[in-house]
Amino acid sequence: MQTHPRIRERAIRILLSALLDSSLTGPELSQIAQELSESPDLSWTLGELLRDVLSKLDVSGTRKPESRKRDTLDARAYSIISQRRLSKETVLGLMSTAAGKQQTHLPVASQTMKELLKQFFNTASFNEARKFMELVENSSKDDAYLRGITQRRGS
Repeated sequence: MQTHPRIRERAIRILLSALLDSSLTGPELSQIAQELSESPDLSWTLGELLRDVLSKLDVSGTRKPESRKRDTLDARAYSIISQRRLSKETVLGLMSTAAGKQQTHLPVASQTMKELLKQFFNTASFNEARKFMELVENSSKDDAYLRGITQRRGS
């Protein structure tokens, strides 16, 4: 089955954008480009993984999959962080905790909060993103200072 040219072009742009926005290095991207040019293995694997994920998601008609919209995660995290008035240092600490030993892709403090979140969610694994959201959502329960702020705002 041949994909409609417009859909194919959009998909290629999205995939290229995601690769360029990822934490992959230049040499790693070059290896991927080489493999894509020489062998159908990578594209076949990608296709099979996409089919597998789509079969497990509730995807109906023209709606986008609801699995892991990074913009939604960014917005949700930003909303919670703003509401709880968490500092960049606190958020970076939570990101570090969520990422564990894989801290090479963590954002830097000179970025805005939205940029920090976007970069983190674009490079974090599913488990790291989930762990970070759990930490952000529950951070006030573990931190006496934050707990005091949220209790004051609630009264």
